Amino acid sequence: MAQRPSEESGYIQDPDGDECDFKVVWTEDHCHKIQGQFRFRPKWGYQMMRNRDAYEQVIWGVSVPDLRTLAFEPQFEFAYDIWSAIDVPGGAVDQRGEHPITLSAAIHTPEQAKQKAFSEVTPLAQCKQFATTPSFRQTFPTGIRIKPDAGLYIIEWSISRTEHDGTRDRQPSGSVGGRFEWNSNDEKLRQAIRIANAM
Repeated sequence: MAQRPSEESGYIQDPDGDECDFKVVWTEDHCHKIQGQFRFRPKWGYQMMRNRDAYEQVIWGVSVPDLRTLAFEPQFEFAYDIWSAIDVPGGAVDQRGEHPITLSAAIHTPEQAKQKAFSEVTPLAQCKQFATTPSFRQTFPTGIRIKPDAGLYIIEWSISRTEHDGTRDRQPSGSVGGRFEWNSNDEKLRQAIRIANAM
């Protein structure tokens, strides 16, 4: 299961745990082992505005957060390790070579999930492909803004070794992924900003 975001972590990780926890699957021929991990980083931001006194007069030189502009600007973080069998399928492994990897993720409402009409999908829903080293970790901006209190969202992700890469080994596909919920209703966040502003 994915863990809930906290002030300390700042992300939801699938699978639950720390940086060393991965979902694991072998390709169909047991020649490659795929370890994958995904982190959803809600990340938020806001604009600043001039502070005003009790008479609604601007206090020059003092700016405060404008909570009306508060919005989540989520990010997707992918991490994987690809291990290749040394001698026999499913046996001892090491890390070598390049691998055709496809990263995919999307965020949408439960209603969109039911209708398969993902109007809130991110550019990553169209997938990003990499033929890189066997070990990888990178964070991508989603390019969307979500207002607090917008309700429940569903995040889906996958990391796939997608096709034959031209070497002598047979390399069928294999994929890890997951699906979890994120609640954008966050009064605690607003309260934390108010407290910080009052200090």
